[in-house]
Amino acid sequence: MPRYRTAGAACLAMALTVTLGACSSKEEPKKKAAPTCPAGNPKPSRTVAWPTMYANVYNASDSKGEAATVARRLGWRGLNLLEVANDPLADDRPTPKYAEIRYGKSGRTIALNLATQIPHANLYQDERADPTVDVVIGNDFTLTPQPPRPIKDVKVAVFNTTFQSGLAATVSNQLAKQGFHSEAKANDRAYYPDDTAVIVYDEEGLPDAQRVQMSIPGSRLLQDEKANVSMTGRDVRLYLGSKWLKGGKVAPLSQATKAPGSSPTPSC
Repeated sequence: MPRYRTAGAACLAMALTVTLGACSSKEEPKKKAAPTCPAGNPKPSRTVAWPTMYANVYNASDSKGEAATVARRLGWRGLNLLEVANDPLADDRPTPKYAEIRYGKSGRTIALNLATQIPHANLYQDERADPTVDVVIGNDFTLTPQPPRPIKDVKVAVFNTTFQSGLAATVSNQLAKQGFHSEAKANDRAYYPDDTAVIVYDEEGLPDAQRVQMSIPGSRLLQDEKANVSMTGRDVRLYLGSKWLKGGKVAPLSQATKAPGSSPTPSC
């Protein structure tokens, strides 16, 4: 617990600076609550790789099971997970609106690195001696979107749903020349008459799907469960639809760029 000066010492300190008013010995020091919507956290002094960080993930939101969901997404980014549970800490500080990152003296740099991907997170230093941190989830918890990965790390399977034979092999070869790990598959029974191309992905594979979409103008993203396809991990499937025959193409690398998005802003 923080130590407070006595009322008399507080009055003396104030007198040495500027007279702000009377100082009563009856006043009790008040614990300062963490803000529910901070203006922003400082940038970390150095970058810490996510696979070297260890964190507990605690749910303080109204959504049951949210800790497991967030822990899974943090794990995809490389974070080492310890305990995943409801928030065990009960004190008089307010529940965070977005998130709270708790850390000890040796974990501040780690906490600041985490905060770069958890918008509007409160930082709270406790008395732990180790460099582990706690990620506490509020009702408005969000993660910054992961940027698309480099082409060399993206694996994509190409399926032809049109009547034109050899199309999957042609497109797969074009993608491979750009550096994708691309493989042509046999014609598929899926039918996309109103699409140039459909990119199907599992939730973990969204950044890779977005990278493929940058190279396929007019394509549409579709999560696997909505496409009635079971997928796991980061692998991506590219289905060439009927409209591909009316001008579908693989964009040159010089044109396969993503427009910058806006930074999230608090809404307190």
